[in-house]
Amino acid sequence: VLTAAAIMLGGVVLGKVVDPRGAAQAARPAAVTGAPVPAPAPEATPAAAPGGEKAKAEDATTEEDANAEPRKWAVGRGGTLGFSARWNGEAVDGRFARWTANILFSPEALDASKIDVSIDLASVDTGDGQRDGTLTGSDFFDTGKFARATYRASKFKALGGNRYRADGTLTLRGVSKSVPLNFTLDITGDKARARGSATIDRTSFGVGQGDYASTAEIAGPVAVSFDFQATARD
Repeated sequence: VLTAAAIMLGGVVLGKVVDPRGAAQAARPAAVTGAPVPAPAPEATPAAAPGGEKAKAEDATTEEDANAEPRKWAVGRGGTLGFSARWNGEAVDGRFARWTANILFSPEALDASKIDVSIDLASVDTGDGQRDGTLTGSDFFDTGKFARATYRASKFKALGGNRYRADGTLTLRGVSKSVPLNFTLDITGDKARARGSATIDRTSFGVGQGDYASTAEIAGPVAVSFDFQATARD
């Protein structure tokens, strides 16, 4: 009996060795039916680049600046419009007591900004009546023919901070010349203060005829400056 049992057990083992398919089939796990198949994960939508938001903001700012309009300013009392020339090497300072300015200006609307200044040349004041009479005479301002000088500008450039440059035209004694003007502008609400200067060559405008045309005694360059406060009217 033991011998027969041993023979039978040996046959079973021998069958698995000789025919490995039986062992492989036995080892293969049973298929699981009815198990849900997971759906593929949705593709992630890429986040908007930070630069896109910045570009939109810049575009909005550019559009806002393009639609901006300049403000109208009224010059307050106490402003000064003066000049400084040199005679025999010494400074001669003067000012104009009567002048007006129409100002349309805004840092956000430089392309649409304009200034128009009109100066009553007969109001010149250097602190010396005889000299003032000479300046208003035919050799200098010739106020009998040219009562006023004007400065008009419609082209401006921001120089950083509160600094600006105006490229305008000065008309003096019937002669018009391009004159750049640098100025600072400090705005607080509806109040503003403007200060600036320019240099002109008097001989280019014919200011100084005859013996006065020479620059030996009276220098050609004349410094012009202004300082005034203004109030917005819009």
